[in-house]
Amino acid sequence: MLEDDGRWELHEPELSQRIWKFWKSFDFSIPLFSGGILDWPDWLIEDIQTLNFINRLVRRDMELD
Repeated sequence: MLEDDGRWELHEPELSQRIWKFWKSFDFSIPLFSGGILDWPDWLIEDIQTLNFINRLVRRDMELD
């Protein structure tokens, strides 16, 4: 989540990063939980969106160099 002061903050930083890295290693193709995305905890959905956004920014910046 982007805070008003421009900082990105994760609800559960260590856990969310571990889950995101694990999920990314499977190319985001496996479900994280049984059921659909609506069964996921809200904090995890927000953290994954934030991590994906940061990942896109870093990749874009690397391409510009």
